Parts: sequence; structure tokens; C-alpha cells
Amino acid sequence: MFLKCVRDNRFRKPGEPPADRGGAPSRPCGQERLHDLLLQEAEDGPLRTDLLAALRRGARIAIWITGPAKDLTRFHSRIDRMTEEAGPAVEALAAAETSITLACVEDTDRQYLVVLPPGGRARIARGTVAGSPAA
Repeated sequence: MFLKCVRDNRFRKPGEPPADRGGAPSRPCGQERLHDLLLQEAEDGPLRTDLLAALRRGARIAIWITGPAKDLTRFHSRIDRMTEEAGPAVEALAAAETSITLACVEDTDRQYLVVLPPGGRARIARGTVAGSPAA
């Protein structure tokens, strides 16, 4: 069951009436766009499956940014908080010579780091949210 996005960047349940858009065209929200991108750019596996499910539930995208690889790695990657599949994400970050795209997604008790190198496959790492009982 894939939930539809509403204007406030949340998915809505099937059958829930759409928000009044005043005739404005519908546009996919961030969760929907990242979900579709990961279906194309990330290898199938348990982390991708869990992240896709979190996005369908409306997990918050804390940041989704493209910029200089060195700066994004240092200031936005949160790689030190990742406990699963951090190695491939670090390798993708290190291999990026100019720019890279990062997305940090926060679910109830987990956070995900998506590394999208130019011309490469997306890498996904997972960790616990700071302050959660598992942290």
C-alpha cells in the first residue's frame, strides 16, 4: 500500500480526500521522489526495503542536498551515527571528487543516510536516532 502525498509533505491513506489545492497541479512530495529514485538507483536489499517502507509511512527527510563532497561529508553525512552498511557509504563519500548528493531520513527510532554519487549506485547506511532507547 503506497500512501499519496499531501501538500504538507506527508503521505495520505488511500481513500482519504486530497487537500484542497485550488486547482494547482499535483506534485510528488520529497518522500515520493526519494522513494522513486531509490527504486532506480539503489541495489535491492534489506536496508533499501526498510527505507522504502519508512518513506511510505512518511519518515522525515531531514536533509537532501547536493554540494561539494568534502564539505557535505564533514558537516552533513552523520556517518559516525551509522551502525549498518557504513563502510560502503564511506567509500562512496571518499570516492566523490567534486560534488555528491546526500539525503538523511529520520524514522521513529532509526535514521538513514543515502549517498548518491554522480554516475554511481546509491549507498544506504542506517543507525539509531540520537536520544532513542537503542542509541
